[in-house]
Amino acid sequence: MLGGIVVSLPLLAQAELAPGKADVGNNHPGQAATAKQCSFRRPVCVEGASVGIRRAALPLLEAAFELIVLGQAGPSWPLDPYAEPVSWQLEGGPLSFAVDRTSSTGFDRGRAHCRGGEITRATAIACVTGSITTRLAPATSPTLTQGIAGYLALLHDGGPATVAALDDARRRPERGVLSDPSAPTAALLVEQLASQAEPGQAATAPWLALLLPATKTTPGAPQLDAEPDALDALFDTFGAHDPHLSRFLDEMALRRFSSSGPLGTSTPLPELAWDVDAASLPRNLVLPRPLAPTGSAYVSVRLDEPTRRTGLALRTFCEEGSRYVWSLARLDRADRIVSRVRATGRESGTNAEGVLRELDGVDKALIVGTSLGGSPGRELDPDEAPLAEHSCEVALDRLPTN
Repeated sequence: MLGGIVVSLPLLAQAELAPGKADVGNNHPGQAATAKQCSFRRPVCVEGASVGIRRAALPLLEAAFELIVLGQAGPSWPLDPYAEPVSWQLEGGPLSFAVDRTSSTGFDRGRAHCRGGEITRATAIACVTGSITTRLAPATSPTLTQGIAGYLALLHDGGPATVAALDDARRRPERGVLSDPSAPTAALLVEQLASQAEPGQAATAPWLALLLPATKTTPGAPQLDAEPDALDALFDTFGAHDPHLSRFLDEMALRRFSSSGPLGTSTPLPELAWDVDAASLPRNLVLPRPLAPTGSAYVSVRLDEPTRRTGLALRTFCEEGSRYVWSLARLDRADRIVSRVRATGRESGTNAEGVLRELDGVDKALIVGTSLGGSPGRELDPDEAPLAEHSCEVALDRLPTN
């Protein structure tokens, strides 16, 4: 998926740039000058803070621009004297992105700014990535912008801020990856997109995927028209009635349940909704926390010999207002997923059924449920906040003996 449209370019080596900067001010009539330092080599500027901090931040932003824009096969920033530079406003607080709509006779375009964050290489990479995303697709939701920015920072520099956000997201997987527009938790979705790309295209495929939806807002409209959005593009790619979308989110949920996080980073396992012994079956378990769209719940079942011989049966009952995908996985003693089967159920329904057999040598069974968001005919929209949450009940029993 998506890999066929990506063209690979060689990654540029990151060389030390000779200092070629200038302190300038935004000397608009009637306004106080704002400290700004711009590069003579790349279209990047830093604003605010002290001269020393600006001088430390500018080389990071230059190198990030070379890495992300010039060294990748993604959309390029216009390199002409009239193009707006990448602007990093050093004002403290967490990294965020803002975009001002600019006049355009075609698709929507914007003037992007990134604000805050620590003065690090990872933040500079995220700043460039998010700025280009919001410039070329200004209607992209803040959640997805944070996700692609955080993912590329993680990919190229370890991204400690992204790692911390994803660790927190794994501890509360029911929240979903789209619930917090101020954190890069959608990097999990971006990583899943990257895993579907052709080899060597993990950095560029998700970036292009998020830029696929091009929006056109009516002149004079009070706000940008955010339709279609990136998830609309995914729905169209998978097809309205194609099971690939549910499989995509199910695989993302299984990826979250791993001792190895994005790009091999160490991360805690997601918090279990329930952890039960098979000897206690049959059980009806109500999820302790409702599922937000893209949120997942994990139920662990420690197997005994009678259950290994006969197998495990699952039935689910969920609230109306969303769609769900369920799967049953086999775990070894290290809680690694050995194999899995998907539960069956209509995508338009709230119930599902599944069985798990061939359990010889299997230590645990893992039940994984994920909210697809949106009832039939109402697709998941990342711009809708707060996203509605819905509860589920899981019924477990061992299969009868023949």
